[in-house]
Amino acid sequence: MTGLAWSAVLSGEFELPPMAVQTLAAEDMAVTAHHAKLWRTLDEVVGTLGAAGIGTVTFKGVTDEARWFHRTGERPCADVDVVIDDIDRFDDAIAALMPTHQLIGQATRIARRGQARAIDLPIGDVTVDLHVDPVKVGPGWVNPKTWWSHTEPYSTPSGDIVRVFDREATTALRLLHLGRDRFRTLLGLVEVQRLADAGVDWSIVRTLADMEGVGAPVGVAAEVVAEELRVEPFLTPSNDWRTRWWRKLWKPEMRLLGELARVRYVRRSQWLLPLSMPGRVFETLAWMGRTAVPPAALFDLKHPGHDGPYAWRLIAARNSYLVKRRLNARMQKRA
Repeated sequence: MTGLAWSAVLSGEFELPPMAVQTLAAEDMAVTAHHAKLWRTLDEVVGTLGAAGIGTVTFKGVTDEARWFHRTGERPCADVDVVIDDIDRFDDAIAALMPTHQLIGQATRIARRGQARAIDLPIGDVTVDLHVDPVKVGPGWVNPKTWWSHTEPYSTPSGDIVRVFDREATTALRLLHLGRDRFRTLLGLVEVQRLADAGVDWSIVRTLADMEGVGAPVGVAAEVVAEELRVEPFLTPSNDWRTRWWRKLWKPEMRLLGELARVRYVRRSQWLLPLSMPGRVFETLAWMGRTAVPPAALFDLKHPGHDGPYAWRLIAARNSYLVKRRLNARMQKRA
């Protein structure tokens, strides 16, 4: 929230001690410089993939900040998120951006099996999160063509044109990701409020969510935003068992915990959210099995530094991850 806090200081809404003002000003300068790099990288990535005949939509990040916030720096962004329009071109897309990547030749198959929906690519000193699916829940999105019909052109600061999701699709994704991200931060809730203020057709949001089988998580997320920001509800969730179940999973005391939520509730959204999708339980269970035992190339990319046979590397990495998670949870709890 440092960017919004700095905007409030600049507008005279409240005053801070001189040291805090200097800290916020320095942070804002760093964020602004980083966002300039993100814009340049976005232009480069979209241009490169477009030249290869691969369509893209950018979401989250600097384009959402430019559309829903008042100035650069109010929504600090870490990376560039781009989704391609054809999962069968995933290998081609990675090769176009990073010809030496170790997953080239396997990425499309891995993506089709749901074992990786996105790959992080270092482009210069910026990370590009290359997606085949912006929903990123369970076995995969159901109706990509419908989502693609909810896109529109947007002009970047350089004058280049990229495609972005419209307000309704952006809102549906943002609400879904709030729950998927464990309702960790206040900024995500504020972003939904900004979208609502811009004017959203909530019936379309509900249709998009129901189409993907995530109506319950999206409805509960809208409820959480209204409760935490103390505003009028945007979207009334259904009263089925999925909604009641999802609501119990995220009681008020479990929200806005920052990094503590990241380490404490890591599986709650990743595994339980897909199980709430109507008609996809068996598909989800099969996906869970495939995800638990990823191909060696993907495993080595995500967990470098482990030697020995694959089974041993898998066990060692899982144990190391559990130990680190418990230690991080204790540290965050003490903090």
